[in-house]
Amino acid sequence: MNTTTNRIGDYGESSRIVSSLRIDGKPCLDVGCGSAGHTKALPRCVFVDVDKAEGTPSEMIVWDIREILKSPVGGMRFGTTYLLDVIEHITKQEGKKLLSDLQSISDRVVLFTPLGELWISDDPSPHAHKSGWTPEDLPGWNSWTWPNFHKFADGGVHGAFWAWWSKDQNPSPRSVATEAKVKP
Repeated sequence: MNTTTNRIGDYGESSRIVSSLRIDGKPCLDVGCGSAGHTKALPRCVFVDVDKAEGTPSEMIVWDIREILKSPVGGMRFGTTYLLDVIEHITKQEGKKLLSDLQSISDRVVLFTPLGELWISDDPSPHAHKSGWTPEDLPGWNSWTWPNFHKFADGGVHGAFWAWWSKDQNPSPRSVATEAKVKP
């Protein structure tokens, strides 16, 4: 199921969506966590990223996300795994493999990414964008699309979307909106 919202996104709203998609009572995993702005307050969360940055949780594990099953967390099972502003930093092929790997260790996988291509470059840095994604790239996933999510200083606007896959239950975008107390 795909729902579209035609308005600018909101940081606080994103944190509420993250919380509403968490499976209670099970540990969560934030892959590519950065400073873990939306997940830091979640209980029993494991943080993994390719390098430590300012504001990164002190308990973060430094690991290349493309090798997640070989990492210390690869032997664990998670309720919810988050990839927030992450999937666009690896190639499409690597992204599809990563999603498959995460589905094997998680009951739910949640991602947030720009809608389509944004700032794609050949820069080898892990911080450069390597791929663009749309909800159509994720068959069987629920998605919530904002064609006008990011508003830039130069006045430009670019879309983004949330997508989630669940092993057993798959809340609809509308039920997530209701639980997060936001307007779809």
